[in-house]
Amino acid sequence: MIEKDGEASQRVAPSIVERPPVRAEPVQAEPVNVVPAKVPETAPKPAPKPLSEPKAAPITSGWTIQIGTFKNRASAMAIRDELLADKTGGYVQDFRSSDGQTLTRVFAGPFLQREQADKVKSGIDKRYKVSSLVVQHQPSR
Repeated sequence: MIEKDGEASQRVAPSIVERPPVRAEPVQAEPVNVVPAKVPETAPKPAPKPLSEPKAAPITSGWTIQIGTFKNRASAMAIRDELLADKTGGYVQDFRSSDGQTLTRVFAGPFLQREQADKVKSGIDKRYKVSSLVVQHQPSR
């Protein structure tokens, strides 16, 4: 009970009104055309170029030109780099001399045929002012 201005009153719960059930009827939807998004066509990308030229299989026999033997490895490497740059091909081999010094030999090549090595030798002799030697190629092991 609640008193209001000295009068007692009662609270009454609201009444529940029943409504008739709503009947849902299906709605016919209109068809919708779905258009896929257009993807811009691009030409296939060419295969990337290798960073360096493909290397040929190593020559395991043949001929090479011994240009010189150096105490200073940096000097030997400079000549080897020149040979590589002009596509002659070149490599170095380090070895220990009889007195215990480490020396570096510089070679041009290798070449499959002795005639190829002989032709290149004459140009190397003029270029480096040396008397180089054509020797059998012995790859380092």
